[in-house]
Amino acid sequence: MNVGPGHISPATLELLQIRALRFHDIVDELLALLENDLRDDSTGEDNPVSLSVPELMSVFLAELVDSERRRGTRPKAPDWYGPNEQLLFAVGHSGNALMDHAEQMFKELDSHHTHDTGCRCYELIDLLDERVNPAIDEFRALWAAIADLRRHWRSHPPTARPED
Repeated sequence: MNVGPGHISPATLELLQIRALRFHDIVDELLALLENDLRDDSTGEDNPVSLSVPELMSVFLAELVDSERRRGTRPKAPDWYGPNEQLLFAVGHSGNALMDHAEQMFKELDSHHTHDTGCRCYELIDLLDERVNPAIDEFRALWAAIADLRRHWRSHPPTARPED
């Protein structure tokens, strides 16, 4: 998406936010897939399958209350921290998590010198080719589009910047 001078529309930020949400969902799905693959099937309080519905509701409500408590104690965001900066940090956070997991996959692949029966290297290579590399490409494209928007806003400040 080119957002250079003359290519900006009021919907550009919103379209980037939608792309960022989609990217975040893709990364969450990949991380869940990778973490489930690495995690053993343990039981206990960390495993939601082992909890009853009332226990799950209790855990959920406790987490919700804790989240609201933390949100109430956060300081007010500085004036310079607008929707564009929120977008930049959100995409950066998801991209960083994606890169960390990709690095772990590469380390695992590099550590294998022979491939025994049952080796998961081929699964990792397929996952890298089919899912991780396209997600990294989307991260790069989204990051560049956000940078273009930020450059445009610096050189052509809007009269009224969109609110949070």
